[in-house]
Amino acid sequence: MLNRLIFSVLALLILFIPAAGDWTILIYAAADNGSEAVQIHNLNLAETVGSDTEMNILIQIDRWDGVSDPEAHWPDDQSNGNWTGARRYYVTKDDLNDTINSTLLQDLGEIDMADPEVFTDFLTWGASYYSAEHYVLFAVGYGYGWIGAFQDRGDPVNFPDGHYMELDEIASSLKAFKNFTGKNLDILFFDTCLMMNYEVLYTLSPYVDYIIGSEELATDENDMGTDKFLNQLKHDKSILPEVLVKNIVSVKPSAFNTLSGINSEHIPEVNRIFNDFIRELSCNDLTYQTDIIQGIGNNKVERFGHFPNRFADLLHFTKLAKGISGPGSRLDSLGADLIEAIETAVIANTTVEAIKPEAHGISFYFPLKIVVDGIFIDYSQEKEKYNQLSFSKENLWNRYLPDHRDDDSDPLCPRESGGISLKIYPNPVKLSGRVMIEGLRLNDNLKIFNISGDAVIDMKVTRIEFPYILDLNGFSSGVYILQAERKGDSAVYKFCIIR
Repeated sequence: MLNRLIFSVLALLILFIPAAGDWTILIYAAADNGSEAVQIHNLNLAETVGSDTEMNILIQIDRWDGVSDPEAHWPDDQSNGNWTGARRYYVTKDDLNDTINSTLLQDLGEIDMADPEVFTDFLTWGASYYSAEHYVLFAVGYGYGWIGAFQDRGDPVNFPDGHYMELDEIASSLKAFKNFTGKNLDILFFDTCLMMNYEVLYTLSPYVDYIIGSEELATDENDMGTDKFLNQLKHDKSILPEVLVKNIVSVKPSAFNTLSGINSEHIPEVNRIFNDFIRELSCNDLTYQTDIIQGIGNNKVERFGHFPNRFADLLHFTKLAKGISGPGSRLDSLGADLIEAIETAVIANTTVEAIKPEAHGISFYFPLKIVVDGIFIDYSQEKEKYNQLSFSKENLWNRYLPDHRDDDSDPLCPRESGGISLKIYPNPVKLSGRVMIEGLRLNDNLKIFNISGDAVIDMKVTRIEFPYILDLNGFSSGVYILQAERKGDSAVYKFCIIR
């Protein structure tokens, strides 16, 4: 009886007496889904480190009832009394075992962890009772890139398949935290799958100094890195956040085949060059039926996630796409600038090279344009949601994606009157029988007339080459006229063939 009274008094002291420290660690554990067993284990790992006077560790964990999806193959964790609903704990040190021994602060009952108001309440509650110089947020639970995070399956009536907190909702909660504390989160660790999306980084970077996460799906989820992170911090409270990010990425918890950390202050520069690159890319790929999608998109670029692998590595895509206009072109130059900006923003990156050799730290939404079993994969509903993102409203990428562009009036590629400028060589054309043309774009109409005025070639440019090569073997010696047409503009050039 006395022990129980002492425990209750301690819990009240912890809950109602504000405490200050160097670091406050907030763990938002959305476990009302099939990740419940993993997240209970993760809490037990955090207990092997525990809080101290300079580092307060708080967790809000919502458990699964195990019956909201009876056909699921996920195990229902029944440890620790198999309580359901959500609880807040002050994490205290304990040897590794299957029992939660941390101090219970609040029993919240059944809540929706995908509700941004619930998320905001946890963040501001943690900051109000455990103010600190530095704040770290562990975001734990199923993640799906820009689609969202913190899946909750606790309301099968309204959400039979569960639902996610959407990206802009996550941003609104982090903004509320910043307004409440007057400062950014120092570190946001997405201890889950697929959250190192460029869309995510762009949207959240105004509220977070450093972000850690994976481009790929998590694998061995018994080692999610929480205890490794906390141990490093516990032994050096004066460590700089950037050094802490680099250290945790370098030891790469086994749950992740890829793990990276970014410095958010560099995202605006990445974004400026990214939009210039996409605009220039649209000028060189006006039909979308080109090597960009059919080659780079479907076969070459490093991809992540469940089939059909919606996400691709941004740096690898840039490396492959920048050369389509040839070396020294503006696209090539912008691509080199974008690669440099990405490498500056990504301050730490590690990957299992045998599995994901071209994972460079940031992915982005680049859906496959393919047919599977005779059925074209339809992204129409998904793209409607993508277009509603603040990222999409403020940037150009979604206007370049399939079915988002009008080839006859492309708004991304500026057109100037008299804008056709070609270079034709060799002139005269001799033994090789081939003529090289620089400056052509997709959808340009190309005609070649002989001296009698007969059109010997009448075609549309349907592929990207630099230079564009025409085989004129079989054509007689003489003078020829080349006429190029592009959306109302035209240009005429003369060349000779000598046999």
